[in-house]
Amino acid sequence: MQSRIVSLLPGATEVVAALGLGSSLVARSHECDYPADVRRLPACTAREFEVTESTPGIQLRATAAGYRALSRFDVDWDLLRGLRPTHIFTETCCESHGVEKEVLEDILRKELFETPVLFNHSSRSLPGVIEEIRAAGFALGVPARGDALAASLTERIGRIGERAKQPGSSTPIVACLEWLQPFMLAEGWMPELVRLAGGVPAVHTGNSVSPWMDWGDLLAIDPDVIVSMPCGWHLPRAVAETRHAAQRPDWKHLRAVRRNQVYVVDSSGYFSRPGPRLAESLEILAEILAPEIFAPRYQGEGWIRFETGAHH
Repeated sequence: MQSRIVSLLPGATEVVAALGLGSSLVARSHECDYPADVRRLPACTAREFEVTESTPGIQLRATAAGYRALSRFDVDWDLLRGLRPTHIFTETCCESHGVEKEVLEDILRKELFETPVLFNHSSRSLPGVIEEIRAAGFALGVPARGDALAASLTERIGRIGERAKQPGSSTPIVACLEWLQPFMLAEGWMPELVRLAGGVPAVHTGNSVSPWMDWGDLLAIDPDVIVSMPCGWHLPRAVAETRHAAQRPDWKHLRAVRRNQVYVVDSSGYFSRPGPRLAESLEILAEILAPEIFAPRYQGEGWIRFETGAHH
């Protein structure tokens, strides 16, 4: 029986396509936009579905932790039921909602005619993402393709990292800002990518245990390079948000600003998705940090230099 795959996660959609199974995708999340042909598929999530009737079932789905655990967005269960998926790829919110995976599987059993295989993307490290690609191939019955994709991604990342090594050169402190108001340093695989690209990832040195930082924290770090990557935003929106942050009078005191070393990247297309394009994400960082080695292939589409002089 041919797989009928529903992906509720952009990175998972890219993995399925890279495994050569794009034709088996029957639905996507509203955020899945790559490869371009997945946009023809129905979206079974939305930020908030407009409900035109009020029933106990709808109320349950809107509030029950188990339902919220499947996706951080609202799921169109009627559409999902009609598609009869064999596999659902998602990043479940089980832990944050205190929901066991078994509870989630019970909900799928109750709501859908056949219980699909639930594949949960949960890794936040580069090796972990690569292992999940391998596991996805196994789960979808194409283990050799999963192994080959994981191996080629590992090899490509390693090759970029080797090229980025510059003997004797200084390693800049790089602050990758996942959010700008307030500031938040990007975690997960981002510190690994920064190191591979030849930088030192900035560390939050504030007293607070919160990942959020205020202006004082950023000024204390005073990074050599700032990479603005507001989570989930493509380049135009990210530039607009960075421009807004740059209007603060103390912006000009940052070392990266003084040295014109502020960059904005397309986080939605690259850095925030755990999938094959993490290799391109690394290459974008390498183009920024080692321009004498890497030609600016992704400049203008994946990243731009944020001209700081205009805001002094």
